[in-house]
Amino acid sequence: AGAWTDYCNALIFQLILLPVGFYILAGHTIEAAIRSDVDFDSDKEIVFYMPEKKGVPEYEHTLSTNSHQSLLFALLHYVGMVLQRVVGLKKHDFISVVKMRIMKFGKKFAFGAIRHPKQVWQRVRKLLNIIRWAKYLAPLIGACNKLLGNCKDLIKKRRQARDAAIALRCRQALWKELDGDELKEQAAIIIQGKWRAYVTQKNTRALKILTGNKEALMAIKMQKVIKGMLDRARVRLIEKETELKRLRHEHELAIANHEQYRVSIKERQRMYKLEAELGRECKDMLNKKLLMRPNTRFAFIWKILFITCVILEIAQLAAAPMLQQYKDKTTNELMHPHQVIEQKLVPSPIEEWEACFPKFKPEAPKTGFAKIFENLKISKKEEEQAIPWYCNTPYPEAHAAYAKGLKFMITEFLVFVGFVCFLDVFVTFFTGELDDEGFLNPKPFFARWILPGLVLQLLVNPQMVNVSQWVATTMKYTASVGPVRVVRWSIALFIPSAKTIFNAMQLHIWLPFVKKENENERAQTKPISLLE
Repeated sequence: AGAWTDYCNALIFQLILLPVGFYILAGHTIEAAIRSDVDFDSDKEIVFYMPEKKGVPEYEHTLSTNSHQSLLFALLHYVGMVLQRVVGLKKHDFISVVKMRIMKFGKKFAFGAIRHPKQVWQRVRKLLNIIRWAKYLAPLIGACNKLLGNCKDLIKKRRQARDAAIALRCRQALWKELDGDELKEQAAIIIQGKWRAYVTQKNTRALKILTGNKEALMAIKMQKVIKGMLDRARVRLIEKETELKRLRHEHELAIANHEQYRVSIKERQRMYKLEAELGRECKDMLNKKLLMRPNTRFAFIWKILFITCVILEIAQLAAAPMLQQYKDKTTNELMHPHQVIEQKLVPSPIEEWEACFPKFKPEAPKTGFAKIFENLKISKKEEEQAIPWYCNTPYPEAHAAYAKGLKFMITEFLVFVGFVCFLDVFVTFFTGELDDEGFLNPKPFFARWILPGLVLQLLVNPQMVNVSQWVATTMKYTASVGPVRVVRWSIALFIPSAKTIFNAMQLHIWLPFVKKENENERAQTKPISLLE
């Protein structure tokens, strides 16, 4: 059933990518064959027309048998125009209602302004101040709420890391106090305790069975059934892996034209079915291994970096009114925050300093006795001595290198902040939770995917503005190049390449890193009671 479903989905997808002219020609051919009063026309056209209504412009689009536009894109274009028209009509009705109410309110307001102008002006000014404060405080409150949630998470991670460090120090202190013979004795005591616990549990179960406790019998039977199911599942998984290896080997030999090996259709179906089942098992196991413990050193440092970025975002929102005064002199537009920081922190080049390069005013020609002293000028050596020391080499070169390095640091630091804000979405997604017994589990579905999970983090992430611009540019290029061509190239090249890169990063970078971090942290979070 799964294979047939995949085949039907792929077939339907390829059919809707065909040109719309193919379907117009096929439909017109069938219509001309069925009805005798219809003549066959190879240039059949279908016109979609919507008249102008309530300020919404008319829409007319013609499709013919020569149209190369795909059926999927044509449907999306038509549905988009219908939705745009419906929204336009609703907007027109809404604006009409709002205009009527504004006219009524305007009459009352004008009458009140004539009678009590001072009170009306005070109310208007108060309303404008409330709107300005709301516009200013709304994003600031959202950023502060995000900062509060991350600070709570950081405190929780810090507490878990501190408890793990205390447990590690206690274990190390206990083991350091023991010599070789005492360590052997402690190991023997632990082994004996484990064995006694096992014997006691076995005797307790036997006693409960003899006393006829129904609840205990039911619990024992359920445990036995579940353990048997797990054991049988492990055996089935091993058998499936062995069978899949055998079928793949025979299939490879059959491809190599070995006549003694021939794979039947049933065996090939069985091979594909085993690949799908083992793929799902491997995916579930991989999803568990990709989870990072929340009290690792990396998670703690990453949370500190993200909180720093959120603080910088809050500072930018808080200083937004003060940044309104900085405008570009050439374009008369508001300057970007990093341009303001460069203007304030990066010093101007020495070539613009008047102390090093004074601007002399042209002197009037000298006459009379002043002309006698015309040749009495300061020598070049004395003139160089009059210039400040920081204007001579190598200080201008060092100053230029310092200014260039500071500008580079400011620009790259902003890039680093955007990088951290964007990657925090995925780091948070792949960070699990610890239950009361210390086991690592993924977050609940709603908390992991919706609120405050992946969807909300992508919506409120400040880097999504740049991502939306990239998506809009990509859609424009897609429409100009051709949607079908882009889809087919994506299926053939882009999607497999992206999947290969993602799997390589997942298996060779993230998975070993998470495994190392979890092992280091798991070694520190073992219960102390096992060592006592």
